[in-house]
Amino acid sequence: MTLAEAGTATAAANGFAASRNGGKLNPRGKRKSTGTRRKEEMEKLGKEVEKLQAKIDTFQKNEEAKLEQNLRESNYIRQAVLQQQASLVNVQSALSRLTTTQPGAPHATSIRLGSDFEVRWKTLKEMKPIKLRAAQHYLKERGRFVDDTSVFSFATRFIDRDGCSCGQIYDVVPFEGVSSVKLVFDALQHYFSNMEIRVTENLGDITIREDDGSSEPGISQCRFVSHLTNGPVLEMNTIICSEFKEADDEFGAGGPVGIFTEDFVDQDDLYPYFPEERIRQDATVVTQVRCHVKKNQK
Repeated sequence: MTLAEAGTATAAANGFAASRNGGKLNPRGKRKSTGTRRKEEMEKLGKEVEKLQAKIDTFQKNEEAKLEQNLRESNYIRQAVLQQQASLVNVQSALSRLTTTQPGAPHATSIRLGSDFEVRWKTLKEMKPIKLRAAQHYLKERGRFVDDTSVFSFATRFIDRDGCSCGQIYDVVPFEGVSSVKLVFDALQHYFSNMEIRVTENLGDITIREDDGSSEPGISQCRFVSHLTNGPVLEMNTIICSEFKEADDEFGAGGPVGIFTEDFVDQDDLYPYFPEERIRQDATVVTQVRCHVKKNQK
C-alpha cells in the first residue's frame, strides 16, 4: 500500500465513522487536572466539616441547656432539703423548750402516802396497773421510729424553772444471744431488789435503805439515803412496779414482755423528806424487756 492509498483508507474509515454518527466526529473526553480535582475534594470536605461543626454546636447547646436545667433542679432539691432540715431543727428546738418548761415524764403521777400501812398498800395496788399501762403506752410512742435491734442512746440535761438540775435519757440496749426474756426480767428484778448494794458498788459511796423492806407482788418501796464522799447527802423515795407476761398482743406483738416502772413519792407521812439536811433526788424510770427476731441481711 502506498502513502496515498493509506490516506485514502483513513479518510474512508473516517468517513464511515462520520456517517455512523450523523456526520459528526466523536470528540475524545477531557481529563481534569490534579489541581482541579483536589480543589473540588477540598470544597466537598469543607462542606462536610461545616455540617459536622454545626452538629457539634447544636449538641453543645443542648448539653449546656441540659446542664443548666440539671443545675437548676439540683439547686431546687438542695434548697428543699435545707428547708426540710431547718423545719426539723425548728421542731427540735420547740421540743427542747417544751422539755425545759415541762420536765416531768408524761407517764409520771403524783404519789402521796399516809402513815397507815393498809391504806398505803391499798393505794399502791390501785396505782400499779394504771402506771404500768401508762408506761407501756409511753415507750410504744417514744420508740415508734427507733430500731429496737440496734444500740441507741439519747440524753439531754437542763435546769428547770425552779433551778433544779434535770436530765432525760432514752436507751436501747440489745442483748444478743439471750435465751429468754424471762431471764433478763429476773436479773432486773434482782437488781431492783438490791439496788442500794448496786449503787454503793458502782459509785463507791455508802447507800443505805431506810424503809422496812416490805413489798407486795410486783410492788416495792425503796427509801434510799446516799452519803457522797466530800459531797451532800442524797435521799430518794421510790415506788417500783413490775409485771411479766408470757404473751402480750398489744405491746409485745404476741411475745413475752417484762415491764418495770420507777416513780418518786411526792409526800410520805411515814418516811418524810429532810430538805434542810439532804438533797432530794427524784427519778422516773421505765424499763421494758421484749424479744426481737433479727432478720438475716444478705
